[in-house]
Order: sequence, then structure tokens, then C-alpha cells
Amino acid sequence: MFSPTLLPFPQIETPRLVLRQLTEEDTPQMFFMRSDPEMMKHVKRPLHQSHEESFAFINMINNNVDENRGLTWGICQHGQKEIMGTIAIWRFDNENYRGEVGYQLMTQWQGKGYMTEAMHHVIAFAHNTLKLHTLVGHTDPDNPATPKVLLQNGFRQEGHTRQDYLFEGVFYDTVSFGLVLPEWASSGTKIADR
Repeated sequence: MFSPTLLPFPQIETPRLVLRQLTEEDTPQMFFMRSDPEMMKHVKRPLHQSHEESFAFINMINNNVDENRGLTWGICQHGQKEIMGTIAIWRFDNENYRGEVGYQLMTQWQGKGYMTEAMHHVIAFAHNTLKLHTLVGHTDPDNPATPKVLLQNGFRQEGHTRQDYLFEGVFYDTVSFGLVLPEWASSGTKIADR
């Protein structure tokens, strides 16, 4: 059975990015992302109303790490302290060696390949270090950007579930993607390719 040990927190460096643990200093950027209706329209979670709420969210994320339930990295450019977004592996299914990916990037950084780059390295970490067998990602069918990142990293669309998610009194569809990590590893995809 999959039994991860997520400490010490695994920092990941890519050619342009540092993926690091979130801290209290990231509260303003987290609040900016989680309180912006445009940035949250595909996330289907309540908007943050205060910096205190965003700080509590960061603490919850870090408690997940402490309890081996998930990893969320803050995404920064090399030499910068402020996060541009986040990327996570969470909702571990220990019996089936599976994790779910999730990510969010501030609007001004979108369309520059940053999330695709971060995802590539997170997938490699999931395979090489965590020894997961599969990763899944769930998206809003009205969001074209999120599936693009998954598909560029080898995920395949595996389903479209109608009205399976209730948020604020409305049922929403979910599009599901999956990646079998041994297949990804044997496909010739290498970290050096990015």
C-alpha cells in the first residue's frame, strides 16, 4: 500500500521556476488568487474574504503535508520570493497508488508555459520519488486552459460526468483526465526535454 512520507518538504527546481513550501509570507498572493472572482470562476470554491482566511488556508495545506495527505507547492520564478500560483498532488488513494493534481496560476503569468513546466516536474516527482501509479485531474468543461496543461503532459481525457458537483445551489459537470505513470516514464519523456 502507498504510504508517503512528505517531510522534509520537497523543493523542486525547474529551468525557470522554484516550487517551494507555502509560508505565512505568501498570504497576500494567496488572498489575491482566492478572492478574485475571475481567477476562481472555474475552481468552484467560496471566495476568500480576508487575509486571515487565506493564512488559515495555507496552514491547512501545510497540515496536509505534515499528515502525509498531500503536497502543495508555491510556484516562484528563480530569484523571486512572491508566488505566481500553486500546484498540488493531493487526495491520495493509498490503496491504489493514486493522487490528484490541482493548480492555479495568476492571470498575468498564464500562456507562458510556466504551469506546463511545473506540471512536468511534479509528474516526475510523483513517479520517481512518491512511486505513485496514476495521477488524475478534474476540470470544469468551460475552462479550456486547464486541460491543455494536462494534455501537454501526457494525460488523457477519461470521462465527462454530468452535473456531479454541487456549488452554491448549482450542479456542474466535471471532465476527468488520467495519467498512468509507468506509461509516462516509458514514453521517452525526460526532464531534460523541458
